Amino acid sequence: QGVVPLPPGAPSFARAFRASGSGTRAEMTTESFRKDIAQKLTAVQSSEDEGAKVEFPSSLTSSDRKYVHKIAESFKLHTQSSGVGEIRFITVYKNVPDGQEAKR
Repeated sequence: QGVVPLPPGAPSFARAFRASGSGTRAEMTTESFRKDIAQKLTAVQSSEDEGAKVEFPSSLTSSDRKYVHKIAESFKLHTQSSGVGEIRFITVYKNVPDGQEAKR
């Protein structure tokens, strides 16, 4: 069960968010952010590893995480948020992880 690796040369949206500072809603919906999310979720969805997952950094805002949850749902993937406050992060799984029930 591994984290799906990023393709070589893939941009790090987390680094871009840290550099940009505010993490506003406008930044969340940038084309590069949407493409990055879609690429990562496509990699999980198409992985032959049934335990495939991708972890998103705690630097995402709550709006960013909400967007990831919504898009992951459209990919028929499963999500789980962990942590509290500034250390909260989201993990997206190909299949429902052990100990979690599928959402209906």
